[in-house]
Amino acid sequence: MKKVFAIIAITGILTACNNEKKTEESKMDEKMEEKMDGMKDNMDKMKDTMSQKMDEKMDEMKDTMKMKMEENKPKM
Repeated sequence: MKKVFAIIAITGILTACNNEKKTEESKMDEKMEEKMDGMKDNMDKMKDTMSQKMDEKMDEMKDTMKMKMEENKPKM
């Protein structure tokens, strides 16, 4: 009977220890997911900002080209 109780006690301890590791791992997974979500949000913001800046620069280039074309029109 003592052997059975010892085996049950050891199994209970090992199971309890194993659950703690899963809990720690799941906490780490949650933290990693939060970090990844934060990085994704930052990348999306950066992409939007770059797209906006590129659009602004393209508009500036178009205006400059139109102005240069108008300046050179009488010379042709």
